Amino acid sequence: MPAIATIPESFARCIAQWHGLEISEPPIALPADPMTMLYRRVDRADGRSVWFRRLFVDVVEGALKASCCSMTVSKAA
Repeated sequence: MPAIATIPESFARCIAQWHGLEISEPPIALPADPMTMLYRRVDRADGRSVWFRRLFVDVVEGALKASCCSMTVSKAA
């Protein structure tokens, strides 16, 4: 299935080699923003939300390690 995604180049290179994807330069200049996880302030202390965010970070870290990617995941709240 054809798909297009705009993601940071370092992350794109990691997953491209793992999944056999092609990387292309965007037709316009894009800012180099970090990838972040957004959530509502009221969910900051909600146990279910905290658990899910931690699980998500663990899954992403595992996927990056499995792909031999040297990227790191910040756990800053």
